[in-house]
Amino acid sequence: MSASKDIQLAELESLASNGFLAVGIDNVGHGDRQYTDFDARFSEDNQNRLQNIINAVNATADEIGLIIDYLVSNKIANESSIGIAGISMGAFIAYKIPTLDHRVKTISAILGSPEHSFTNMNNYVKQYDSISLLSQNAAKDNLVSPCKARNLHHKLKKSFKNYNERFKYIEYQNSGHFMEEADWIQCWDLNLEWFKKMLQ
Repeated sequence: MSASKDIQLAELESLASNGFLAVGIDNVGHGDRQYTDFDARFSEDNQNRLQNIINAVNATADEIGLIIDYLVSNKIANESSIGIAGISMGAFIAYKIPTLDHRVKTISAILGSPEHSFTNMNNYVKQYDSISLLSQNAAKDNLVSPCKARNLHHKLKKSFKNYNERFKYIEYQNSGHFMEEADWIQCWDLNLEWFKKMLQ
């Protein structure tokens, strides 16, 4: 829970070196804007911990549109080529985006779950009409169950005839939340390939 954008510097540099404008942000209450009561708020002993996590996810997701507004209006980013990659808590945020901003063309969600992104699964799936999605999860993950992401892709496959062109689900059978090195290398390579396919 104590992650910040700085931890993903290598991934941001990787995206940039592959020709993408890479913008990393701290989740609300994390990193450079960490809550003063961070430890208590997210303690495993706090009965409101899950709701506090959901609140931080939702608050951060609500900011994404403002960031896109700034990048596009200042001609820093091309509105027709916007994607979001999220790892762990960032992936929870990424799964919220289809309900908030359809300027995002593609999403790469790594080690996350869409379970708090919708109240109605069918309505949520409809939001992917113009958005593509790559989900990568770990079968032995004891922090984030892969089942909700897996179920989402099952629903997407039933809903969209062009599923294989716009969606992909990968589950690494030998990894937990902190992935095996070889799996992580493959995971990140697929993330780069996905963005090249969907945005370039």
